[in-house]
Amino acid sequence: SAEFPKLNEAIGNLPSAALRQQTIQQLIIDLIVIVIQTRCTALGSAAQTLDFPHVVGEGIQLNEISSYANSLGDKAIEYIRTEQQKDNNKGLTVVSQFYQDCIDAFTPIARWLFGELQNTQEPILQLVYTSTVMGQFYDLTIMIERLSELRAVKPLSVTGNEHNLINRLKALESRVLAAVESAQARGPRGLRTDPVMKGYYDKTNAFFSAEFPKLNEAIAVGSVFGLNQNECIGKIDISPCYCNTESIIICDSSNLTDQTLSDVFENFAYKLKDQDYHDTIIDTLYINSSSVVQLRPKLFAGIRFKRIFIDKAYTLKYIHPNTFIGTELDIEEIRIENTPIHEGPRNDLFLALNTLQRVEHIIMLNTSVYVIPSNAFRSLLNLNLLTIGRGQVEIIEERAFKDLPRLWVLNLRDNRINSVGDRAFDFLGSTLKSNLVIMLDRNRLTRQSFKSVNWFPVPLGINVGIDLDLDNELMSVLPEPIFYPIMSANNFTTIRASLDCESCDNYWLLSTRLGRNHTKFITCRRGPKSLDDPAHFTTC
Repeated sequence: SAEFPKLNEAIGNLPSAALRQQTIQQLIIDLIVIVIQTRCTALGSAAQTLDFPHVVGEGIQLNEISSYANSLGDKAIEYIRTEQQKDNNKGLTVVSQFYQDCIDAFTPIARWLFGELQNTQEPILQLVYTSTVMGQFYDLTIMIERLSELRAVKPLSVTGNEHNLINRLKALESRVLAAVESAQARGPRGLRTDPVMKGYYDKTNAFFSAEFPKLNEAIAVGSVFGLNQNECIGKIDISPCYCNTESIIICDSSNLTDQTLSDVFENFAYKLKDQDYHDTIIDTLYINSSSVVQLRPKLFAGIRFKRIFIDKAYTLKYIHPNTFIGTELDIEEIRIENTPIHEGPRNDLFLALNTLQRVEHIIMLNTSVYVIPSNAFRSLLNLNLLTIGRGQVEIIEERAFKDLPRLWVLNLRDNRINSVGDRAFDFLGSTLKSNLVIMLDRNRLTRQSFKSVNWFPVPLGINVGIDLDLDNELMSVLPEPIFYPIMSANNFTTIRASLDCESCDNYWLLSTRLGRNHTKFITCRRGPKSLDDPAHFTTC
C-alpha cells in the first residue's frame, strides 16, 4: 500500500512507447495467470496434505506453523527474485518493482494475521483458521511457481496497441477482486463471518480495491495518456488543472503558482455550490506540479476530497496548519512522496495532518521531514496505516504517537532515526483494536538511541500482539532495561533483530521469564542463526 504508486508513475515515465507497451503486456500476462490460478484453485484444499492436527485434542503448535509459513514465503520469494532478474535484464524494471512492492505491501498483513491466530483461544477455531490460511499460503506458493514456469518455458504474448492494452489491464481489476471475494465465500458460514478471517480478507481486498484504481488512473496521468482529459463534474473549467474522470482531478501544470492553485479551487468550490454539487465527494486529487511552493490555508474549502496524492512536487515545501480545513472530515487517505515537504516552523505539517479526523492512511515517502515532534499524531481514531519512510527522519520526540486505537501498521523503515524520546510510542493503552506491526528497521538506531526505559509503554496484560522490527546494522545488542518491559507485558510481543550472540548483554534473552514467542524472530549475526544454539553465549 505504501509502495505501489511507484509502479503507477514509472509506467507513465518510461522513455519509449515500445518499452511502455512491453511492460504493460508483461503485467497483463502475469495478472491473467494469477487470476486463472486463483479462480481455479480450491484455496484451502492443500491444507489437507499438511501435517495439521486431526483432532482438537492434539493442539496446534503455532510456532511450527509460523515457521512453515515463513518457509513457504521464502520459496515464493525465491521464484519472484528469479523473475525479477529476468525482467531487469529485459529492461522491464517496472514489472520487477511491481513484484517487490507486492511483497512489501503484504508482509504486515501476514504478520497481523499470525498475531491474531495466536490470540485465538478456541481450539476448533484455531484448527479451522490455520488449515484455511496455510492452505492459501501453500496454494499461493504453487501459483507463483506455476507462473514462473509458464514465463520461462512458454512465453505468452498479448497483442494490441497501447490504448487497448491499457483497457485490458483495467479489465483485470474486477476479476482479481472477484477472486478474493470467491475465496472469502468458501468454507463454513462461521468462518466467513468470523472477525479474524473477515479482517484478513478485508485487508487483502482493501489493498486491491485501493491500489488498482491508483494504477489505472496514474497510468492515465503519464505523458502518453495526456489526451485522456475529460470534462469535470458539471462541465466546470478548472484549468490549468484538469479532470481524468468526473471524480479524478489532476494538477500537474508547470504554469501553476500558489495563487493560481488557490484561484482554481475557490472557483471550483463556488461552481459546485452554484450547480448543487457541493455534497459530491471527489474521489482523488493529484498534485505533481513542479512550480507550487506551498499549500495555503483552507485551500480545499467547499470541496469534498476523499484522497489527496502529492508526488514529485519538487518545489512544494510547506503545508499550512489549516490547509485541509473544509474537507478534513472527508479525507480518508493522504500520500506525499518525492516532495521536499518539511515539518514547518511550528510543526505545521503535523498540525495539518491532525485535522484529518477520519483519515485511515497517511503515507509520506522521500520527504524532507527531519523530526517527528511531540504530538505529531494524536487522537486520529480511524488511522490504521501510517508510513514515514525512505526519508531523512533522525529524531522521534517524546509522545510523538499517542492515542491511535485502530493503528495496525506503523512503518518507519529506511530513515536515519538515531534518537527515540520518552513515551514516544504511547499509542497502545487498553483500547488498541488489533495487533500492531511497527517497522523501525534499516535506520541508524543503536543501544544508546532510546532515551528512556519508558520509550514504549505497554500496559501489563494487554491482549493484542506487537510485532516490532528492530533490525539495524548498528544495533547488535538489546539492553535488558529498555526491552524487557515491552517483551514481558504480554505473551504476544515479538521482536525481529539480528544480534551479537557472543555478547553477554544479550544473554538475558534466553531467560525463562520470556516465552519462545518473544524471541523466535531474533537471529545471530555470526555462527548458528538460532539464538538458543549452545554455541552461543559460552562465556556468559
